[in-house]
Amino acid sequence: MLDMYYILLFYFLSLIYSFLGFSLIRGVFGKFPDKGYALGRIVSLLVISYFSWLLSNIARLPIVTSSVLAIIVSLAVFVFFKKRDGLLVEIENIKTTIILEEIVFIVAFACMLLFRGAVPQIKDIEKFMDFAILNGLYRGQQVPPTDVWFSGLSMNYYYFGHFCLALVNKITQIPAAISYNLNVAYIFAISAIASLSIIGAITRNRSFSVVGALFFVTAGNLDLMYKELFRNVTNYFYADARSLIPNTINEFPSYSFLISDLHAHILDIPFVLLFIAFLVLFVLDIEVLRNKYALVLSSLSLGALAVINSWDYLVYAPLLFLTLSLIAFRDNMENLATKIRNSIFIGCLICIVGLVLFLFYFLSFRPASSGVGFSSIPLPVLPIFLMFGFFFAGGAFFSVYLFLKKRLTELDIFVGLLFLYGMVLVILPNFVFLKDIYSRLNPAFFRANTVFKMWYQAWIIFSIATPYAFYQIYIFSRKRNNNRLLGVVLALGSFLGYWVLKYPVTSVRYIVGASYDYKGLDGSAYLDKELPGVRGVISWLNENVKGQPVVLEDFGKPYSLDSVISAYTGLPTPVGWTEHELGWRDNWPLIAGRMGDIERMYWGINLPEVTSLVKRYNIEYVVITDKERAKYGNTAGLSLRELTEPVMKSGTAELLKVKILAK
Repeated sequence: MLDMYYILLFYFLSLIYSFLGFSLIRGVFGKFPDKGYALGRIVSLLVISYFSWLLSNIARLPIVTSSVLAIIVSLAVFVFFKKRDGLLVEIENIKTTIILEEIVFIVAFACMLLFRGAVPQIKDIEKFMDFAILNGLYRGQQVPPTDVWFSGLSMNYYYFGHFCLALVNKITQIPAAISYNLNVAYIFAISAIASLSIIGAITRNRSFSVVGALFFVTAGNLDLMYKELFRNVTNYFYADARSLIPNTINEFPSYSFLISDLHAHILDIPFVLLFIAFLVLFVLDIEVLRNKYALVLSSLSLGALAVINSWDYLVYAPLLFLTLSLIAFRDNMENLATKIRNSIFIGCLICIVGLVLFLFYFLSFRPASSGVGFSSIPLPVLPIFLMFGFFFAGGAFFSVYLFLKKRLTELDIFVGLLFLYGMVLVILPNFVFLKDIYSRLNPAFFRANTVFKMWYQAWIIFSIATPYAFYQIYIFSRKRNNNRLLGVVLALGSFLGYWVLKYPVTSVRYIVGASYDYKGLDGSAYLDKELPGVRGVISWLNENVKGQPVVLEDFGKPYSLDSVISAYTGLPTPVGWTEHELGWRDNWPLIAGRMGDIERMYWGINLPEVTSLVKRYNIEYVVITDKERAKYGNTAGLSLRELTEPVMKSGTAELLKVKILAK
């Protein structure tokens, strides 16, 4: 029953976000069948978070529940006085579309909650990192946020997507271990209806847009088909689909939602879709480029990509220029040079304004990458086909359609551009890669992130273009009575569609097991069994400690249960997952120094030295659990005990409070 209360509370707030965002953009997205309704939740997430973030940077306004609510009320007042004219009439006119999109949202939200209810644990892969960032932002009241895994310094990572979700949690006050799973379902659901809205805008067909949205959030690649049909695999491991090429990452949205990390590339999906919606809008309505309000919103949308998942800004800024260049060629060739100059100017304006809007972020961020490298090692062909084969089929059919059709529309050309641009992203890692910290430390993985980031966005772009391709070739075949072409399209499309949709079904069965068992949405409940006593310490800290005092726990290895206290409380520790910090800071001596200091504090018998280190890191709480005892022995923290007093004990886990800092 408590889970249902939290679900309804979360949904009610999302509904407020939806109508508030819709009111802000309905005049801009007039050419969309839903007038932008499905994008409303994303727009509200972005606008509310941006103003909270900006006011914290400019006026040091504390980021607390009251200030976030004040921003929401201010936006509601703005909507009431500036944007209310014709609102009710417009809602009445598109009520059928709104109901459809809301049903899709509810179904998607509910399905993901049922899935997470069977596997609610916040553990494995990147979940500890994401949860640490979310909890740190939830506790913190200023930006840039404190790095929970590197106390005393601000976070050097693109955190804005986590910031958007943390603000929602500040409003609802839902326990973080539950809100994590609600947020997974939320990103899944708003991605579904945003893709539905975009596909609906270019196809003008509800059935294809609903099917397209289903494919967008659930479709897998063709690895399952290949393994079952050609390799006789009978117990397919779903994670094989993201490891098609050794030493690279071949992830795609469906897999991301299955593992349910709240990582940057997942959080960015809705915001990427919002920017793609603006590109579609520019194609549908050239006059919107004269609308300053629309240009500011599109700039904010593009700029947000740079601070949610910075790679995506580099992907979509060029696509913006290509789209605007396409628009320059519309209608006729008169004054073409002037049109191209105007397109370049508008593109530069959107790109520059987008970065300026988030200037404060860049003033404190230091990228760990070191330029572009060149590769002469080609990617194997079969994995590329297995990854994108369904989309390649759609692109091939679309090429036939473009060849046979005598007069192409602007949308035809735009979708063709999407297919070509997606192919560029697929091919690009054959030749270039971004030199990040991992490519330098482990040369075999030199382009792992480049393949990951480029292919992920190629998948998203293909997922928007392919439903349009199948729709147009279907309509074209019907009009021309070309039953042979129609039969080939339906046969191959259905065959490949079956396999890409079989992937999520097979994967869910693999993850959940033979029988469904709802465990609730609390992502921390498993700790009672796997880390006895630790959950009690976490609960005490979350209930009794305000702000972000420093807690001492042993440093951790990535993708483990290490650094659990800091991850589950948002309280900073001297250093958490060390390899992640290396990726963010590219400064191993600094990290190793902190690792050594932690060891000296737990092992130390020299009281003055331990005292000096405790003061240096401003440590207020010390935890001693089975992990610390396993590493440092039963006398772990011997000198620390002389500087502290017991606060509480939960099983074998102890929490101590430092006494010396006030002296």
